[in-house]
Amino acid sequence: MKGAGSVSLVLFLISFLLRGITGAAESLQKIRVGLPSLALTYMPFYIAQEKGLLKKSGLEAEYIQMNTGIQPQAIIAGNINFFPSLSTGISAAVAGLPLVVVLNFYEITPWMLVTTKEINKPQDLIGKKIAISGIRTSPHYFLMAWFKKVEISDKDVGFIMTGGTASSFASLASSAGCRRRIDATVRRQSGHPRL
Repeated sequence: MKGAGSVSLVLFLISFLLRGITGAAESLQKIRVGLPSLALTYMPFYIAQEKGLLKKSGLEAEYIQMNTGIQPQAIIAGNINFFPSLSTGISAAVAGLPLVVVLNFYEITPWMLVTTKEINKPQDLIGKKIAISGIRTSPHYFLMAWFKKVEISDKDVGFIMTGGTASSFASLASSAGCRRRIDATVRRQSGHPRL
């Protein structure tokens, strides 16, 4: 099962990285992980804790809910040891903060493009509006990579920032027939039908 493999990889990497910090074999190394929400995406973290997998690796995790925007500063200040937001980490590292990506849970993108029924091929997006949580977010980076692959310039589409993927999907679902119509959005893969 992919989830179990991801949890094992997380445990191995964390225990390997913290090996030099860990004290006596009996004591657990406490780590603090900043999570942006209680989303299903972060389930491997909770399962590892609940099933005792972290404990077997000599770790005890404390999960702290915090906005992704403050996670890099929380690491630098020593308030947390890890956070799962790849786009936040990349943006912070590009800005000069000494952060590294330790692992990635996905072999493929966890994002999908959800469109209205009028969009049947990538070029149908030219001149259309796409609801997106924000610039320099994971959905934005994945969409820009896809645009490059299908040879569409980001200048050929309009973006409407919604502040979150749930808001983006709600904007798409509720804009049918509206003058300021949203034609597509990027959201996590979760089996939502095409509109």
